[in-house]
Parts: sequence; structure tokens; C-alpha cells
Amino acid sequence: MTRAAHRHTAEHARRCATALALAVACAAPLVLKDARAADVLWQSSDPRAYGHQLGDLVTRDIDIELPPGVALIDESLPQPSRANRFFDLRAIERSQPGPNRERLHLTWQVIGVREAAAFVDLPPLRLRLRGPDGEQPLFIDGRRIAVAPVAPPDAEPELMDDVAPQFIDTRPARTQTLAALGLFALMAAAWLFWRYALPWLMPQRRPFAIAWRELRRQRRRGATPLAAACATLHAAFNRSAGRTLLADGLPDFLHAHPAYAAARDDIAAFFAESERLLFAGRAPADPAAAESALLALCRRLRDIERAL
Repeated sequence: MTRAAHRHTAEHARRCATALALAVACAAPLVLKDARAADVLWQSSDPRAYGHQLGDLVTRDIDIELPPGVALIDESLPQPSRANRFFDLRAIERSQPGPNRERLHLTWQVIGVREAAAFVDLPPLRLRLRGPDGEQPLFIDGRRIAVAPVAPPDAEPELMDDVAPQFIDTRPARTQTLAALGLFALMAAAWLFWRYALPWLMPQRRPFAIAWRELRRQRRRGATPLAAACATLHAAFNRSAGRTLLADGLPDFLHAHPAYAAARDDIAAFFAESERLLFAGRAPADPAAAESALLALCRRLRDIERAL
């Protein structure tokens, strides 16, 4: 390098240094002014910068530290709405975790994407503060994140082949249902056999049931002497006791068959009435009432007999 060129380079460097010093001197008032505005500090907890797709929710937390006497103006907060073609502000939550501190929790939703994955900017916030010196703006810049469509534009959907419907095996359910119905039918048949067939097959164990059927048969055939009806019921008492039962033997009969003790008074009245009719020849004052009482007693004894 020649001496003239060296002098030219040195002169150029001195000029640049002078210009830089002048610029710093002129900008000093602005720096001081910004330093006073920078008393408002903020920091943000930003979302991840990748992996967002159409419809995803993106959250961001912003903590603002305010000087004493300075407050955030409510009207400057953004309202849930569409911010741009890519983001929709779904919600904004405001809280105060401490003195002179504000926390904003913003929830954005991705509502638009480009044809391929690309970086887009979350909208910035332009807030206003009110303090002793009036209002002053507070700008919180956005953040750049990558969003992508749900599927690439050239991707073809992969459709699965139709699968034949699978039939549900109902054989266990049918078997259980048929078994339950069969058990119910068996129980019903057993009850009907015990209720109606057993007295016919074992008449010696159901003398009052036989007497009840005989009295009803006599009544259907027409007028039956009261003496014959009394004899039919006496025969049932004899078969039940296993011997000829008279009025003086009732205490022993009821002691041996305590189930009939509930009808003690009606049995005693029947024996007294039949004794007057069969042995003294004195008919009751009201034969129809006496016959009805006899039928009612026989039916009651048959019911007691069934429960044994």
C-alpha cells in the first residue's frame, strides 16, 4: 500500500469516528427518555416455535412489572376476536400475582395456514398505561411460530377397506334365557302340582279338602239336608284324627294338631250344633245361615290343611 493510500484510509477512519460520536451525543436525550419509559418491565412465557397445526390452541403468558403509581388501562386490553388471517384471540385472562404486577394469559387459536409449513407471527399487543405523568404506550411484540396444515397438499387420503360387520354371538344369552324360562316353568308346575294335584293323589292326607269338594258337589246338585253336610264334615274330622272324634275329644285333637287351634271356637260351635241336630233332632233356627257357617268352616280347615 502506498503512503498516500494509507493517509486516505486514516482520514476516513477519523471521519467515521467523529460521525459516530455526534450520533451518540444527539441520541443521548432519546436514550434517557427511553430509560425512563423502560421502568415498565415485562417478560413473556412463549409457546414453542414449532409443531402447530390448524385448530390448535396457542397460549402465551405475559408478566408486567409496573412502577408505583402506574396502572394498566383496562380499555387497552384486546378483546377476543379475529386478529389476522392466521390467529383468533379466544380468551384473555388478567390477574395480579403481586403488588404493581400484572399477568396476562392469552389463548390464541390457529384458524388459517399456508399450503405448506411456514413461520407466522403472533399479533403484538399495544397497551396503554396511566401514571402521574399521564398516559404512555406499552408495546409488547409478537412471537414467530411455525404452523402447518393438517396434511400436506399433495397427500392422498389412505382409506381402509370396508370391514364386514361382525355378528354378535347370541347363543349364550339365548341359552341363559331358555334356562331361566325352563326353571320358572318347572317351579310353576311344582307349585300347581302341590296345590291341586297332590290332594287328589293323596286324599288320605287331605280330608278337609275332600270334604270341601264333596260339600260343593252336594250344593251344585241341589238342596242337601243339613244333616248330610254335617256328616261329611264329621267324616273329615274322623279321618284327620284317625278315630271317631266327638266333642269331648276336641282338646286332645287340637293338642295333637295345633294348626287347627286358630279355628277352635268355630269347631266347638259346629260340634255343638251338629250334636243338637243329629242326636237331639233339633234343627237350627236359620238353616241357611247354619249351612253357610259350615261351608265357611270347612273351607278354613282346608286352607289350614294345605299349609301343613
